[in-house]
Amino acid sequence: MTPRSSRRARFRGVLACVLALVVVVATAAAFARSGGAARFFSYPPSSSSSSSSSSIKRPLIVMITPTYARASDASPPQANTLLRLRNAMCAGRRHRFMWVLVSSSSEPSDVHARVPPCSNRHDSAFHALTLTTTPPPPPAPAADAAAASSTPLSMTTRVGWNERNAAIDFLTDDARFFAAVDASGFFPDDASEFDASDPVVYFADDDNEYDPLLFDEIASVRRVGTWPVGFPPGKWRGEDGARVESVVVAGGGGGGAAGFHTVWCGGRTYAMDMASFALRRSVFTERMPNADESGNGNGNETRGVGALRFKGSGRVGALEDEFLSDALGTGGAKSLEVMADGATKVYAWHLFWKGDDAHDDAWGLTGEITQPLAVSCGVGS
Repeated sequence: MTPRSSRRARFRGVLACVLALVVVVATAAAFARSGGAARFFSYPPSSSSSSSSSSIKRPLIVMITPTYARASDASPPQANTLLRLRNAMCAGRRHRFMWVLVSSSSEPSDVHARVPPCSNRHDSAFHALTLTTTPPPPPAPAADAAAASSTPLSMTTRVGWNERNAAIDFLTDDARFFAAVDASGFFPDDASEFDASDPVVYFADDDNEYDPLLFDEIASVRRVGTWPVGFPPGKWRGEDGARVESVVVAGGGGGGAAGFHTVWCGGRTYAMDMASFALRRSVFTERMPNADESGNGNGNETRGVGALRFKGSGRVGALEDEFLSDALGTGGAKSLEVMADGATKVYAWHLFWKGDDAHDDAWGLTGEITQPLAVSCGVGS
């Protein structure tokens, strides 16, 4: 081989190495811009009946969280509860959240500023804000013992209803809500991937636990979706041993809600926990033929601010039931979208936050169940 041909061979070898290095660097840069591992995330998740497509935009998720500062001898502390919820959101598989924290007017108005944002190593991000509410006046005392026995439960008996309604007022006020969307900074940079026109709304109490996989399910809700909720105390263990409250799915996951699995029916049409459902913002503004702005029907009003709301008084344990009855309307339980692989995966747990010795059995957590569960109560039982 001549010196000239040798030099050419070396040059070609060096050039090949340089080109290979350029390809590696470009690939790594593209991977980082796409959000790392999230680029392999098929959206929506398999639990949704919608077809999977990379062109489908993820909806903004609105998390509504009533919160308050606990006394020194009460648990869990507010800092702990909000940090756990923050960590769950940040660990989600590429979502955008608007986190609406709601507290009493006697509480500080900067609660949201005390929670650190997601880091640039997270694929998800949230924009937080704090709303403050004025506690409702206590109900007037009954005139006599007979009247007292027939008076509905006090408005103060239902914890968090006033705070959730304040968040609904904010959510359904276009000017306030979309001003907050603009303030989030997510758009227009994220507009090609996320959509804020009809976000999914989830009532995320701060004393529950959430698996980040829950947000994949929430993002797949088309109207009103549901999934199981776990309960650790032994008193919530059903006859089949499942520590959950869930819809019962006919056909082992392929059918709709055939009833409810719970340890307490209580005359509820929808025996469901607050953590077990999410719904689109548009549901709050649909026509509701049987209700006006105060919730008493004249048939001519459309839902606006204050229409689809939580009631401050009523039967014990029926807060969610009454809300869902209005939200689902004539569609009933059959219109519920069963999520989480046919309601077989548990991604949320209602913990009660009582001492371990307060339970009537050793605690335990359920992460996966087999459908159909035993029907504890049918729709409306």
